[in-house]
Amino acid sequence: MNKLFPVLLNAVCHIVKNYLARLLNVKIPLILGIWGGKGQGKSFQTELIFQAMGIEPVIMSAGELESERAEEPGKLIRERYRTASQVVQNQGKMSCLMINDIDAGLGRFGELMQPTREDIVNIVHRMYEKDGISKDEVVNIVDKFPNQALDFYGALRSRTYDRSISKWIEDIGGVEKLGHKLLRQRKNEELPNLFLRRLYNQS
Repeated sequence: MNKLFPVLLNAVCHIVKNYLARLLNVKIPLILGIWGGKGQGKSFQTELIFQAMGIEPVIMSAGELESERAEEPGKLIRERYRTASQVVQNQGKMSCLMINDIDAGLGRFGELMQPTREDIVNIVHRMYEKDGISKDEVVNIVDKFPNQALDFYGALRSRTYDRSISKWIEDIGGVEKLGHKLLRQRKNEELPNLFLRRLYNQS
């Protein structure tokens, strides 16, 4: 959890307080808004929170709240809250309702979340850690492409995989050999070595 933006640690506290509401002698808000610029990692960070806390979220988008009938948005939100409650009761897991892009319907306000360089390095490292990319290598990547939103580094990772797969196709003899190779590897449960570290260093 030490890799979360400090502002998002508030989300952890918010969830915990709502689950402990009956034990606390304070008024606890039901809704927490997380505001930030596009591509700043809000969705990614909240997913980390849910994973770390073992939460099974019920997710909806603000677009689902659009209706010509005034009562429909409230009805839909109540239904989704009931779904979250059923997750708790039937699955024995924590749950919450998450509404993406709710500012599209409510308007934009509040201070935007501005991650520091250290925040970006930590989050990008979390994105890349399954690829075997070290934190020092992530620092080099961030320094090579400074002042970028987190979406950029996700796109860079995707592009790197694309390049790696293209090279693997070339190495096995081209597209003509691809079908047979994929079927054989699927049968043997083998995966191609994508050499991501080398490709990252060439990016």
